[in-house]
Amino acid sequence: MCLPSEVKGMCAVMTILAETDWEKDVTVLRPIRNEICDLMNIKRPVMKQRQT
Repeated sequence: MCLPSEVKGMCAVMTILAETDWEKDVTVLRPIRNEICDLMNIKRPVMKQRQT
């Protein structure tokens, strides 16, 4: 059973997904992706460090 806060969060996620121009530069999209992760209560992706 979904809690009202979960439903509100999922509505926000669906709105963000529908309204975002996913063709933009990744530097613009990362914060949006992070917001979606936060709303869904999942861990944000972490960039791996390049080996030198």
